[in-house]
Amino acid sequence: GQRGPRRILIGSVTERVIESARCPVLVVRQG
Repeated sequence: GQRGPRRILIGSVTERVIESARCPVLVVRQG
């Protein structure tokens, strides 16, 4: 039951990271 809220939290954090640094995020995903 914690997967839902956790997923939303991670999603919001990911969005902030992408907004602040898109290139590094893409590099990390590829690596």
